[in-house]
Amino acid sequence: MKYIVTSRPTAHLKSSPKSSPLFSFFFFFFSSEALQSGNQSAQSISRSSFAQIPEEISQITLSDMARKKTTKKTLEREKETPVDRVAELFEGPLGMDFKEDDDYSFAHAKIRAAFYPKFENDYSDQKTRARMVELVSQGLATLEVSLKHSGSLFMYAGREGGAYAKNSFGNIYTATGVFVLSRMLRDAWGKEAQKIQNEFNDFLEKNRICVSMELVTAVLGDHGQRPKDDYAVVTAVSELGNGKPKFYSTPQIIAFCNKWRLPTNSVWLFSTRESVTELFEAYDALCEEGTATTVCRALDKVADISVPGSKIHIEVQGDILEGLVARIVNRESSLQMENVRRDFPPPPFGVDEDLGPSLREICAENQSDEKQKIKALLEASMCSNDSDWFLERENTDQSDLILTRFLNAHPVDYSTMKLQELIRLMGQKEFVAKSKCCIYFHKINTLTNGNLYYKMVIHVRSDKVFGSYQQEMRSNQGLWPLYRGFFVDVNLFKAEKDKAAELRKEMNSMLKNTNEADIIIDGLSNEDANLMLKLKFLNYKIRTFLIRNGLSKLFKDGLSAYRTYYNRQMKSWGTSQKKQRDLGKMLDEWAEYITSKYQTMPLESTYLTEAEPFLQNYANIIPQNQPSNSPDSDSIMKKDQGLLVFFPGLPGCGKSALCTEIMKSPDGLGDGCPVKRLEGDNIEVTGKYWPMVSDQLEKEPNAITFADKNAPNVAVWEKIEDMSRRAVPVVPTLKV
Repeated sequence: MKYIVTSRPTAHLKSSPKSSPLFSFFFFFFSSEALQSGNQSAQSISRSSFAQIPEEISQITLSDMARKKTTKKTLEREKETPVDRVAELFEGPLGMDFKEDDDYSFAHAKIRAAFYPKFENDYSDQKTRARMVELVSQGLATLEVSLKHSGSLFMYAGREGGAYAKNSFGNIYTATGVFVLSRMLRDAWGKEAQKIQNEFNDFLEKNRICVSMELVTAVLGDHGQRPKDDYAVVTAVSELGNGKPKFYSTPQIIAFCNKWRLPTNSVWLFSTRESVTELFEAYDALCEEGTATTVCRALDKVADISVPGSKIHIEVQGDILEGLVARIVNRESSLQMENVRRDFPPPPFGVDEDLGPSLREICAENQSDEKQKIKALLEASMCSNDSDWFLERENTDQSDLILTRFLNAHPVDYSTMKLQELIRLMGQKEFVAKSKCCIYFHKINTLTNGNLYYKMVIHVRSDKVFGSYQQEMRSNQGLWPLYRGFFVDVNLFKAEKDKAAELRKEMNSMLKNTNEADIIIDGLSNEDANLMLKLKFLNYKIRTFLIRNGLSKLFKDGLSAYRTYYNRQMKSWGTSQKKQRDLGKMLDEWAEYITSKYQTMPLESTYLTEAEPFLQNYANIIPQNQPSNSPDSDSIMKKDQGLLVFFPGLPGCGKSALCTEIMKSPDGLGDGCPVKRLEGDNIEVTGKYWPMVSDQLEKEPNAITFADKNAPNVAVWEKIEDMSRRAVPVVPTLKV
C-alpha cells in the first residue's frame, strides 16, 4: 500500500501507481493550543507566515526538508518557518523510531468528527414501512420525519477541533462552511457576535462536541435548485468524549440550536398507527408531483406534532424538495419535544447589522483563484488559524509506515483498541477506500520522531461497504460503527520502560471492565433502532438524476443510450406509465436542445444555467408537461388514487369471507371509489393470478382492488411492491 500526502484538494487526488485500490486511510498532522503559547518559537509561526507557506514548499518532501536542515541551522529562531522547524526535527522517515513488536510504542486515538453511521435496511421499502407502522402501533417507538435539504455535509468542532467536509478538510467546502456558520452567528447575535463566537468555540472544544450541518449554497455545485440564500441547517450534534460518539436526540438538537441561535430543520412526529399510515399515503400521493409547499402542508395535517424549522425550505432553498427522511426514534420523543418547545423557545429573528460582503460576492470577486478565494472567506469568518488550508505537504513514502506503526502500537485505552480493530477489519476484508496524507504544523513544538500527532480520515469510497460492514457488526456486536465523515485524532508515542509497563497494566485492567459493557449497551446491533427511509420526490430526481447525471451518457453515447438510461431509472423508481411517457417527451426535447447548443458536455456543476430556463420554457409551451405541476394540498388525501389490498396471512384466516361482505355493500367502502375483487380460487392456471392483478391495476388504476388470494411469502410481497406503490396488507388478529 502507498499513501499520498498532497496539497491538492481531495477531489483531484490521484493514487500512486503502486497504491492499493482496495483500502487506505488519510493521515493529517494536527495541533491544539501549542501555537497560541507565549514562547518565542511559537510566536515566530504567525498566521501570515502560514499563508505564505504553500508557494514556498508545495513540492518539498521530507527528504528535501532534511537536506534543508544543514542550510538553516545557523538562522535565528525567530526567522524560521514551519518548514525549517520540521527539517530540524526529522532526518529520516516519520515513525522510524517505532518498531514492530515494540513494548515501548503506544497509540492514543480519539474520534474528532463523525456523522451518523450509514445503515442500509435489509427490508424493501414496503416491508420497512410495515415494520415502522407495527413498532408505532405497539407503542415501542415514534416515527420522526424531517426535510432533506439539498447541499453538502459540513462538520464543525471548534477553531482547534477543525472544520470538515464528508471525506476531507482544508478545502473550499470547509472554508465555505466556516464562512456561512460565522455569518449566521453574526446575523443572529449582532454586536454580541464576536463574544458568542468565542464562547461557542470554547464550548465545542471543552466538551469535545461536533456539530454537523447540511450546507446549502449556490457556489459549490448545482443540486436540484439553486438556493435563494446561502445557509446551513443543523442535522446532528455529537459528544465525542473519549469513546464512541453520543448523538443528540432531535429534541436535544433543537434545545442546543435555540441556545446558540443556530438554524434548525423542520420536524414532524407520528406516534399513532393512523398518523403513520396517513404519512405514507400522503407521500404516495405526492411523490411524483410534490413540492416543498404541498408536502409541508400535508405533513402539518397528518402529523401528531409539527415543529417548524428556523430555515423554511421554500424561503431559503425554493420549492424543489429533494425528499424526506423518516426514522424510528424513542417513544418518549413526543413528550421530550413538547418539553423542549416550552423550555427552549425559538430565538429572536436576526439583528439589523451590516454583515459585509456575501458568499456569492466573495466567490465572484476571486473566481479565478481558489487559494485566494479560500483566504478571503477565512479572513471574513471566525477562523483564527488557517493552517488546515495552507500547510500541506506532498510525500508518497511515509504514510504506510505510520499506519503500520499505529496498528502495531499498544493502545492506551479502550477507544484506541476499538478503532484499531475497525481499521484492521477493513484491511482484512479489503473494503474499498481511498488514501491521502497531509502534514500539519499545529504541534510543531511537541513533534519528535518519538511523539507524533496526526489525523486519520476513514474515507469509504463505495456505499456498498457500509452494507458489508453492517453484516460484520451483526456477527460481532462489540464492533464500532463505520461513520460517514469519520475523522480520528491519533497520538503515536514512545514510553520509558517503567511508564510502558504501567500503561500496559492499566489497559489490561480497563479491558476487563469495559469490553462486555460495550457489547451489552451497543444498541446499533438492533435493526429496529436503525430503521430509516429516504423518501425522495420525482421533481428533484428529474433534475439531478435524469438531466444532470445523464449529460455524460448523452454526450458520450448518444440519444439512444440516453433514452435507455432515463427509462431504466424511471422504471426502477416505480414511476407511473403516464408520467414516464410525459417525461420521455420532455427529456428528448432537452437532449435535442442541449446537444444543438454544445458540441462538448457542459459542466455538471452548473447544469441549472441551461436546465432552469429550458424547463420553464417547456412548461410555458406545454403546461400539462410541467414537471413541478403539483396537486393542491387539500386534495392529496383523496381516496381515488387507487389501492391494492392483499392478505399475507395463512390459509383459513377469513379473507374470502371479508371480501364477500365488502362486495355485498352497494356503496363499496363508502368513499365513492370503485371496488374490485379478484378471487384466486377462480384462477385455474398456475402462476397467472398475480399477472392478472397487475393487468387489473393498469386497467383501473383508481379502483380499490382486493387480491383474494393468500400472499404468505417474500416472493409474492416483492411482486406486489413492483406492481403498486399503494398496497395495504390485511393481517388477522387472534384473540385467545
